[in-house]
Amino acid sequence: MNIAIIGAGISGVSLAFYLNEYRKSGKDINITVFEAADVAGGCIRSVSQDGYLVESGPNGVLTSKSHFTELFAAAGLGDMLERSSELTHRRYIQLHGKLNLAPAGPIAALTTPLLPFGSKLRVLKEPFIHANTATADESVYDFAKRRLGKGMADNLISTLIGGIYAGDAKKLSLKSAFPWMYKLEKDYGGLFKGMIGRMKALKAEREKSGEPRKRREPSRLISSATGMQGLVSALAEKCDGVSFRYNCPVSKLEKSGEQYILHTKDGEFHADKVISCCNAHDSASLFASLDDELSKAFAQVQFAPIFICGMGFDKSAVGHPLDGFGYLVAPAENSSTLGTLFSSALYHGRAPEGKALVTSITVGDRGTNRELIKEDDATLTRRAYEAAKSVLQLKAEPETCLTFRTEHAIPQYYLGHEAIVSTIEARATALGGLYIGGNTTSGISVADCVLRSKAVAEALVL
Repeated sequence: MNIAIIGAGISGVSLAFYLNEYRKSGKDINITVFEAADVAGGCIRSVSQDGYLVESGPNGVLTSKSHFTELFAAAGLGDMLERSSELTHRRYIQLHGKLNLAPAGPIAALTTPLLPFGSKLRVLKEPFIHANTATADESVYDFAKRRLGKGMADNLISTLIGGIYAGDAKKLSLKSAFPWMYKLEKDYGGLFKGMIGRMKALKAEREKSGEPRKRREPSRLISSATGMQGLVSALAEKCDGVSFRYNCPVSKLEKSGEQYILHTKDGEFHADKVISCCNAHDSASLFASLDDELSKAFAQVQFAPIFICGMGFDKSAVGHPLDGFGYLVAPAENSSTLGTLFSSALYHGRAPEGKALVTSITVGDRGTNRELIKEDDATLTRRAYEAAKSVLQLKAEPETCLTFRTEHAIPQYYLGHEAIVSTIEARATALGGLYIGGNTTSGISVADCVLRSKAVAEALVL
């Protein structure tokens, strides 16, 4: 059986690895990966300049996502994984021009200066708010406002959405973007009740199995000394027996009988099974000649455009101690910056000795920010610097700047996304032999993509 994977980002490479393990165990499959770029990684790029290492996309994966660490352990790459510093747990939020520590839990939310007193009292009412019985899709913002109050929805939840989705909490679907939160209310009647209920369920399972209670360590990020792209590249190299065709985009996909025909610059390739691991924007073009309904469904998915600006300074030029993960900017600040990472504080070796690296994530899909992506790199870089200048007490211009521009960066799971996913899955099933990987249907994080790839691999061969 010939299997074609389109896209060599983390989704395509992890899928190739999982399928290759089945091949080694005796499954009669041939695996070919098609990638438009000259290297693996997709939207994950790690670039070094003047001793600084800047990421174009995600800066790590949470250690709590065990399937990610298990994947690299299975590949013999466990030693590559590098944990972020303990400072990861300190996160700030910029509101009213100042940085305040973000509350690390429900109790801390009652003491944070980020919420007025009345909003704190409103949070205490959450256990007494009735569960929503309506079937209509609800936005993340409306859910937060209904259960936790307007202050929490405005100052904390909307700010966090900017850091996760680079998006607008009023547009995103709770059920699609945060299914676990939706399920807490459905199963337990609320958030606090849900958290208590889950703890009781876990305790009961542990007691039933006789497993001793373990001290739960706070989750950190994991990457590698060569960045996130180094991990993807190393995993691709472990896929011995898999054919990777770089600089080989698939321009058109057709079906003839039970086989798919992939059109590339190197000619036609015939496959029995095809898995698309490219983003929704590229998928809409890819499937245009294969299935009009499928193509239009992918075209409905909107994206947050992102401009990344990594700025290197001498430590003496940064007044802030950079003693944390970084900070997110509240929507009320009306800033072009969504957040800034203290990159050199997160991992060793992200900046030369005596230097500091901060990485600002700008533009996004919040307010009118989307239009800013039309500005040139110099203008957006200046915006990023000016936004950070007073907050971080910068005393000089950056010595080094590394920038990345991605117009289709993070898919936005808008209200109605569930219906789009249903259409995509129904059409793929109807066509037969077509599978959808990537971050369009089941979560946007690196860990979500790996989990999706694992499930697709199992569906293909088991």
